Amino acid sequence: MSEQDNKNEPINELIAVGSEITGGTLVTAIILALGGAAAGPHGAILTSVATPTIVYFLKKLGAEVKNRFLSHREEVRVGATLTFAISKIQENLDNGKQIRQDDFFKKGVQNRSAAEEVFEGVLIASQREHEEKKLRFYGNLVANIAFHPEINRAQANVLLRLGSSLSYTQMCLLGLIVNKDKYKLRQQNYISKDEQGKIQVLNIKLEQTFALQEIYDLYIKRILEINMSGLIFGKPIADLEYITPQNLTIKEIGLQLYNLMELSDIPKEDFDSISQLLSDP
Repeated sequence: MSEQDNKNEPINELIAVGSEITGGTLVTAIILALGGAAAGPHGAILTSVATPTIVYFLKKLGAEVKNRFLSHREEVRVGATLTFAISKIQENLDNGKQIRQDDFFKKGVQNRSAAEEVFEGVLIASQREHEEKKLRFYGNLVANIAFHPEINRAQANVLLRLGSSLSYTQMCLLGLIVNKDKYKLRQQNYISKDEQGKIQVLNIKLEQTFALQEIYDLYIKRILEINMSGLIFGKPIADLEYITPQNLTIKEIGLQLYNLMELSDIPKEDFDSISQLLSDP
């Protein structure tokens, strides 16, 4: 085994075990892109084009994670997230995008680099993530941050914290709201008045309540804006029943998460299942 293969072994092992989620075809391409022994003319593309820096961080973190005590499923999740991240980096390079040239990858006198901090953060998040559909979007997030110099260390950590706090349903909701013109979302809230003007709550199914709760949680995180109808003493009513799906708007940080995580890649059937809960019968 060559010295290069020895350096690649920990990350290759993680990527290989991650194939339980990513599939074998993508794994083979990624191992070749990292410069494996069987790379051939296509191999080491990532190494040669992406600069040795980003590859160094990926291999270093891969080795560190591999040395930790992880269950088999945790290794699968970390390996899958690494695979998705490397695949997105390669895709960005193929599309002519340039990796950031600021100090994101540079180690400080007393601190490690922002890249190492953020990359490790996303791997830790993926290790503990039970909603495995989210892993692709974790990979997209960390990969795309490496191409956006306007996102500094602090902002990257906020995006990582917010992104990892989202449920998969909330990711679907962000995508749905960004593209709400493509769906027929309910244009009224879930409140009515009887003949005497008394407020009544419409009959809401339990699964609709769960969806509205997810929306309200996004509002608490300041990712969504809820334009509620109905006021008490001039203040918006916070009850879920006052949410009007069509009036939901996404705030700037929510749109940034949507773009960096590339939530448009969520399968259409997942968007459709959420939209049905927020549409009129």
